[in-house]
Amino acid sequence: MMDWENWLTPLAAVELLEPRYGKDAKRVIVTRCERGLLDGLATILVNTFHNRTEAQWDGEYERYFEVPCDDTRHELRILPSTFWSKAMADAPAEGCDDQDGFGRTVYADWEIGDFGFKQVYCPSDAPEQWDRSEAAGVHFNRKQIQLVAGPARTGFQTARELPPSRNKYDWEAAIAAFGGAQNKLDVVPDLYAHGAQAEIERWLSAWFEARGENPAEPTIRPKAALILREYQKADGANLR
Repeated sequence: MMDWENWLTPLAAVELLEPRYGKDAKRVIVTRCERGLLDGLATILVNTFHNRTEAQWDGEYERYFEVPCDDTRHELRILPSTFWSKAMADAPAEGCDDQDGFGRTVYADWEIGDFGFKQVYCPSDAPEQWDRSEAAGVHFNRKQIQLVAGPARTGFQTARELPPSRNKYDWEAAIAAFGGAQNKLDVVPDLYAHGAQAEIERWLSAWFEARGENPAEPTIRPKAALILREYQKADGANLR
């Protein structure tokens, strides 16, 4: 069963990025999708072909023959990076030319999550050929968007406010990632329980280990203590 809590609608993703990127929020989203750094999930993905063929080996001899491309329809499919274009950031729902792609038109409806493109090929010795890819109900990976949004959206002190450190670890990204995990997964269910700080220390240690880094325990402990204090402050404010 699909866990939609892990995914954001296009407008929700834009809203999360606007405090940091302003009017460029949509462009940041499509650019990261185009680079393969952000997952866009299509509820429905339809690929349609007209006069398009592909070469296939016949399995016996080293010769190839042309076969028609079959139309396809998928549900809950991660869109490939080749699907995306920077023009989708500003493209209207009725479509427009993609200045970066010859013979390509794109459209985007950020309100309902519809995106797509049509690529036209004009060979000199054959009728017009084109392929079209259309995605409906697109959502973006929540965790990946939160990492791009930065710590300003986490609700507690950022790494820039921490005491100067001589290490090279990216504490800003670590604190932002913990904020997203805590809000989504409730990493520390009881902020006042014995061992709450140890839970944060273990989470931070695992996060850095996944990046191939290994900060020492004395380095992690003060950061974990600071995170816990800030969450307890925020929790106390919410109770008043």
